[in-house]
Amino acid sequence: MVTPIALVGRTNPRTGRPHGREIRDLKQARKLRDLRLGKIRLEEALNTYHGSLEQALLIAAEEIEARAGIRKASRWYKTARGLSTPLKDLCEQYKADAGRRST
Repeated sequence: MVTPIALVGRTNPRTGRPHGREIRDLKQARKLRDLRLGKIRLEEALNTYHGSLEQALLIAAEEIEARAGIRKASRWYKTARGLSTPLKDLCEQYKADAGRRST
C-alpha cells in the first residue's frame, strides 16, 4: 500500500526506522490512517484545525490528477463532494433494495 504523504519519512515506532513510500502491513496501514484521522477530528473539534475541507479536497484532487489524469481526478472530486455517486455504489444499493420494493 502507498504510505500517506504525511507519514513518509516519519519514524515508525514499531521498527524505529523512517516510513518509506509503501506500507506492506494492512493492519499497520489502517492503524496509522485511523490515528491520523483521529488527530484531524480532534483538531476540528477544538477549532485548532488550520485548513478547510475544500482546501484538502483540492490538494488531493491535484495529486490524483498528476498521477491518474484529469478525468479520474474530476470523478474523484465530484464523488468526494457528494455531487455524484459511483455507479458501483448505485448498483449495490439497487441490489439491496430490490427485495424490499413495495408495489
